[in-house]
Amino acid sequence: MDRAQPDNYWSDSLKAATREAIKNLDVLATPDGSLPLKHVDGAFGTISLDDLVSDRLRVVDRQTGAESMFESADALIAAGWAID
Repeated sequence: MDRAQPDNYWSDSLKAATREAIKNLDVLATPDGSLPLKHVDGAFGTISLDDLVSDRLRVVDRQTGAESMFESADALIAAGWAID
């Protein structure tokens, strides 16, 4: 596995699970109603249910509050994010 490229960092099964979680709005099991994510650099983020329902992939960093927008699940994964 090529760890130099963020989109190659995660396994194919985790990438597929990330796509499915976004597609299926898999946030019902989380206490705050958001989709938890992890980043290759060790950061953690979330996508709110409101954003998922509105087809907005806006990741909010849990520590810094920084926001990143993505046009697709593939773009989110290529940037180093995956479900946690």
